[in-house]
Amino acid sequence: MNKQQLANKIWESANRMRSKIEANEYKDYILGFIFYKFLSDKEVDRLKKDGYEEADLREYVHENNAEVVDY
Repeated sequence: MNKQQLANKIWESANRMRSKIEANEYKDYILGFIFYKFLSDKEVDRLKKDGYEEADLREYVHENNAEVVDY
């Protein structure tokens, strides 16, 4: 899944949630997504500083490797 497909999925999910929750509750979900994105970006930056390349990061997305988890 590329970034555009992910963005489309998130937008579609947000549209579905919008119709089911009150506007004042919606901010709770959005703040969670923003925080998750922040943590994800920080982790990618940390891995790149430690010498990981973009290809390495893509490889580990779907890997269930104890060494990677421990790292």
